Amino acid sequence: MGYSNQTIFPARRVDDYLDLLNYAKQIGDVQWQSDILEILSELTVAGEGYDRNEELQELWKDFDRINDQLLALFSNLREVPNAGMKSKWIEEIWELKLARIAASKKIQGFYKEG
Repeated sequence: MGYSNQTIFPARRVDDYLDLLNYAKQIGDVQWQSDILEILSELTVAGEGYDRNEELQELWKDFDRINDQLLALFSNLREVPNAGMKSKWIEEIWELKLARIAASKKIQGFYKEG
């Protein structure tokens, strides 16, 4: 099974190129060392973008999870007549709304930085 450059995890690619760099040093191939160092520089920048992308995806998953919990609680409020449970759910809703605001601010920060 072959892998394209895009499907190999960036850290693994860096490790592979570091191994190649060590070998290039052992055989004294200065040009190859220079080429590998250039590739490593590009992989490092790409890896940082990959990490940021992954972190942003996690923030969106958290945001979606919070929204799902809110929808479930709003549904409970409509369907269950128990007043004691309703007050508990309303408190949870407010906590989730605050968590959603915090998550949305983090997400906005990613778009402002990028």
